[in-house]
Amino acid sequence: MGATVGFVSLFLIVVGGLASGASPAPVSASAGPLATLLPGSNGSSATPVLSLDPESWQMPTGNVTPVVATWGGVAPGCVLAPQWFRWAIASATPSGFLNRSSGPAVLFESEGASPGPSMLRANSAAVLRCGLSQRLVQAVAFGNVTVVASLSIDDLTLLPAPLLPSETARFSGTILGGTPPYSLRINWTDGSDAYLLVAAPGNFSASHAFVAGTYEPVVTVTDASGLVAQAAVPESVVVSAGTAVALFPARARVDVGEPLGWNATIVRTSAPWLSYSQCDGRIVPPATRGSAATAGNCTFPAPGPATVSVEVDAVASGGLASATAAVSVVPDPVVSPDLPPTPLEVGVATDLVVTIAGGVPPFSLAAAGPAFGGPTVVPVRGDGAVAISLEPDVAGTLPCTLEVVDAAGVASPLWAGTLTVQPAMSASVAFDGVAGPSGASLEATGSVTAGPPPFAWIVVPSEVSANASAENGSLSGDGSFVWTGLYRVEVAIVVDVLVLDAAGAIETTHGTVPTLPPLVVSGGFQGNGSTPPGSIGLSLVIAGGLPPFNISVTAGDGASWNFSREADGPADWQLRAPRAGTIALVAVVRDAIGATGEENGSVFVATPASTSAPSSSLGPALGGLLATGLLAGLLLAWRRRRGRAPERATIDPVAVLRQIIAPADGADRATVELLAEEAGVPLLEARASLDRLVRDGTVRSEVDADGTEVLAWELDARR
Repeated sequence: MGATVGFVSLFLIVVGGLASGASPAPVSASAGPLATLLPGSNGSSATPVLSLDPESWQMPTGNVTPVVATWGGVAPGCVLAPQWFRWAIASATPSGFLNRSSGPAVLFESEGASPGPSMLRANSAAVLRCGLSQRLVQAVAFGNVTVVASLSIDDLTLLPAPLLPSETARFSGTILGGTPPYSLRINWTDGSDAYLLVAAPGNFSASHAFVAGTYEPVVTVTDASGLVAQAAVPESVVVSAGTAVALFPARARVDVGEPLGWNATIVRTSAPWLSYSQCDGRIVPPATRGSAATAGNCTFPAPGPATVSVEVDAVASGGLASATAAVSVVPDPVVSPDLPPTPLEVGVATDLVVTIAGGVPPFSLAAAGPAFGGPTVVPVRGDGAVAISLEPDVAGTLPCTLEVVDAAGVASPLWAGTLTVQPAMSASVAFDGVAGPSGASLEATGSVTAGPPPFAWIVVPSEVSANASAENGSLSGDGSFVWTGLYRVEVAIVVDVLVLDAAGAIETTHGTVPTLPPLVVSGGFQGNGSTPPGSIGLSLVIAGGLPPFNISVTAGDGASWNFSREADGPADWQLRAPRAGTIALVAVVRDAIGATGEENGSVFVATPASTSAPSSSLGPALGGLLATGLLAGLLLAWRRRRGRAPERATIDPVAVLRQIIAPADGADRATVELLAEEAGVPLLEARASLDRLVRDGTVRSEVDADGTEVLAWELDARR
């Protein structure tokens, strides 16, 4: 640069970045564990917890319990937004069923199920946001329910029967269901009561003596939870010293058209005598003569309450005795399935709810067909609804049959139908990152090719993008979806994509997508040995970041140099040393998103700078330029006073600026702009051109100790 001495040499290489067309590093994707939390403003990485309320409980058959799934453990400053819930009974032989499979709350019903334990499973996914960071969290919670038989009393008997006055009778029965221990009260209906404490379900007994009369003892049981059940003997107890009859039907419930057997015992009669039996008031011949025990059966043509009775006519003694028992006549059993509201899918467990009506409990429910994986037999305690768990392993329209057999051996009509099972869901997601001048554009492209529609999808990037497409949506059938987001960051973005189908199958894909490569600055300083003598050399390597780059070099005594690079690549810069001796220098590189890197060191400069120059590194050249500027100013003033405006023509502002700056080898910017305007370049255009030349390195800009901006035309630009 002519007579100038003491320059700094700066060699710059920008590697990577967006201007070179480089793409982010390869994207990694997996269908494995979900992303770990990128700490937000509160620095929390705690994982929320899903739980059920209640978590463990008992309930009697025929009851309904509401169950709620709740997220907890969310750190302060974070917000959790549940996206979906999916429920199932994780038991091969469930003791109840759910009224729905989605939503945060369900009802567990045990209408006709057999007692026993069942496990409930709730899956849920939610978006956890902490500051500008977010992630997809997924959890499963379990609940345990034990269905106990409804509190009831069965098999009440009072023996012997008939009874003589003051004869001791044994009253017995069976407690079923409920929660032990049990408190019993027996009302003998003769004005006296008996109280018992029973420790466990099962048989109980008590003794009592009656005076002559007819009685119907009643037992009331209260369990530990406060449930109450009550029952009476099925037939009246006759206590007499004369002729008496005791009647014992085989069961208290009978199917329509099915024979109900009974036995009767007749005591204290005189022959000859006759006994008659009636079924719901209809005499059933033939009569039985002279036997102490008799038996028969009744068949009832229609459902409803009915009676069985035996009457004894002791002809010789003129005595008359009778006994009556009440029975319930029910229609034959019928079984029908409640087909699932959501499609069945290969590999997805679901419950098929079956309703049993009529018949004499308990029942045996038989299901057969490929959807059940073979023949399945489920014991059922009572009529009503019961669930059969199935997990199909083959797709298609599958035949199936259902049949129920009651306690009397009566079978329901065979139900035959089909269950449609969809193939397992198939979903895939690909991730990509494309570099551009505005930042890194990330993309997640999903495709669904199988499974029961509709499909829901959720995209959760670990960092919130200020310019992103919708992060969730749905597909009415097989198809694809795309999510895009623009990021001006230099860290990898974790993206979780979840796809959910109508049957509850879930596929989660986890991807890590690089954005902008991080800004890395390295290099060093050189003093003696630089060319020209007295200069300082600086070599930097800039990698990554987002262009343009601003490079600021500061000397320990306050002198500074500023450069701008629009693209990566090498550049060899030389700057005037502010003085001789040891000089401390710091080079700071800042990219378009504010990321910085720096190099610092010190060099020794042996050749001193001109002592007559200002403190700026371009000071030695200012004297001549100032004189030139002063002369130009006087000339301009004289021409303006004479009213003559400079002649303007189509000129190249860069050429004009070069003619002004290059010969001077150091020029005050204000003077350069004044001379350019005098030469016909509009002031605003001259300033814009100077800014552009400084940015691309053609013109070097320095600020001296007095704050004056000094310009110099670069050596490589001169050549």
